[in-house]
Amino acid sequence: MSATPAPASFRIPDTRLPFVNGEIALIEREGKELLVTGTVGGTGGRIYLIDPETGACEYRALPGNEIAAYMLKTGIDGALYIGLGNGDLAKFEPCTGAFEYLVKGKMHSLTWGGCVTEQYIVWSASPHDACVYDWCRNKLLHVFSPADLDTPPARYGHTVLECPDGRVLLMMNVPQARLVLLEPESGKRESIVPDALRGVSWTRGGRFLDGETLGFFAAKDFLLYRYPSFELLARLPNPTGAEGSHMQSCLCAGRLYTVSNEDGALWRLKDERDGFERAAPEGADAARGVLYALHDHLICSVDATGTFRRHDLDSGETFAKELDAWGPLGAHALCAVAERQTVFGAPFINMRFWQIDAEKGEGRDLGRAGPGGGQVNQILWDPQTQRVLLSCYTSCTLNAFDPSQPSSYPENPKTIAKVGEEQMRPLALAHDGRHVWMASSAHYGLLGGAVSRIDPTDTSGASVKTWRHLVKDQTPNALVADPEREHLYASTQIYADCESAPPSQTTARLVAFDTRALKTAAECAPFDGCPQLHVLALLPKGEVLCRAYGEANRLFAWDPQKNTTRDLGVPPDKFGRQVAPGPGGALYVSSGAGIGRLHVEASGVRIEPLAEGTGAFLHVAGGKLWYASGFEVYALDLPE
Repeated sequence: MSATPAPASFRIPDTRLPFVNGEIALIEREGKELLVTGTVGGTGGRIYLIDPETGACEYRALPGNEIAAYMLKTGIDGALYIGLGNGDLAKFEPCTGAFEYLVKGKMHSLTWGGCVTEQYIVWSASPHDACVYDWCRNKLLHVFSPADLDTPPARYGHTVLECPDGRVLLMMNVPQARLVLLEPESGKRESIVPDALRGVSWTRGGRFLDGETLGFFAAKDFLLYRYPSFELLARLPNPTGAEGSHMQSCLCAGRLYTVSNEDGALWRLKDERDGFERAAPEGADAARGVLYALHDHLICSVDATGTFRRHDLDSGETFAKELDAWGPLGAHALCAVAERQTVFGAPFINMRFWQIDAEKGEGRDLGRAGPGGGQVNQILWDPQTQRVLLSCYTSCTLNAFDPSQPSSYPENPKTIAKVGEEQMRPLALAHDGRHVWMASSAHYGLLGGAVSRIDPTDTSGASVKTWRHLVKDQTPNALVADPEREHLYASTQIYADCESAPPSQTTARLVAFDTRALKTAAECAPFDGCPQLHVLALLPKGEVLCRAYGEANRLFAWDPQKNTTRDLGVPPDKFGRQVAPGPGGALYVSSGAGIGRLHVEASGVRIEPLAEGTGAFLHVAGGKLWYASGFEVYALDLPE
């Protein structure tokens, strides 16, 4: 290892921290009202305290460097109760600025939603859990895993409401939306699926409009139910007519207001007969993101990009201000362009991207990268058009950025392709020298990912061709292009995105796709009952290096021409998900032994260490191996 010089390193530039999936709460400090919301952060999440009059803000780092706080609820004692990114429950005292843990280690993933009543705190976390804490007696009463009693259990409790009779309603989502009615003290609960909710995966924006009326968005509808009988009172189209999984809501002066992240327009529920009406003029951009009603005439909101808005329903005026929310986020996608001496990258879940000048060692945020929320999942350089190609979740689009021109979305980057067929998350990109190939997953709750072919020279998007259900009900998760043989190699997993729908298959597949004939040339299932396979890299003589996950846990070489496999043994410790090809057939990988060259031998693999540490998004450009780790991008000179 000492013979190889240490890699050069470049600091990833700070970016706008994302305000996502969160809530807004109201606290009081020294007699002044402040709104509270939070960001996801690379060095730990933050809560932001916002003056609703001026938009001025300050932040506090979350305890324990927790990545996020999606649940923010103020109790009648004036304290702020926080559901943290690992499922823990914490308390924030506005006057002292101090945090205190109340419950630790009972749930182990993201908190999605919760409520605080006069006696109880109920909150839910992934994968399908919930807790009840008696804050008056400082006592944890119940831990439910799963919270939903039906099978398969619904996974995400995005909305948790105190009911008029003191019970708590957990509105659970995916794969089937369910209403879980809970008695906090006894822990007794009941899972309910009204007829209008059957077959629906998501609910959002749930509110009790009065003592006996519950309303919420479900798919393209807004449903009104009588409580507690759950008799359907009305089924109204939601304002946009689109899927309502992102619809947010609040009650202001007894009326329900909503905003869709699709168009940012502010609407209100007129009545059960006439449905929704605009609450602000078209184009006013009065609200976007999470909503909070203040003083019976102000609708406040914070969107994912960190813009605070305050719309006055009486005057019709809107105040907007970008919050001061910059900070470090690690790389979620990376691509070095040797001929430009530039590295392009993107962080997680804020739909932005950045560049680093490798000669000067300077980096800068380039702004918005694509449509909607989510993030850039993969980045490729297209030598044909001299543009950077960015794949975007949740829109499943491919955007092109011309680095010779200023960055200004939506003109640059510009969307050049959108994959239809109910696809949501790009999982892999491969370039065969002419076309770009994308593997993607379907929307939450749906089976059947896709492989798509995109012509990067066609800016109209008309040339996109998509093969959904390349393997029935399975999700393509990795791609390897073989331009010489005019084939594309894909692997699959049996699960829907985030396991949001029960699989209909038991065994993942490998697929060889003929890119000239545009049809499957071979299909292989090397391990019966294996739920997930990954193609990793092209080997000499046309073999493909692959990995099997689950109980199989093997590396193996697949010969697509003969449709045979040879075993290469158990993967080395912390073997990376990306294997980067280099000149002369060399392969590079990250593992527990460090960054190294991968040697595939007759019956196993060997890693020749080149640098210490681990990394992600490995690829070779300009005689260097590029990768990201933490808040740095590294460039390792490769031996000639």
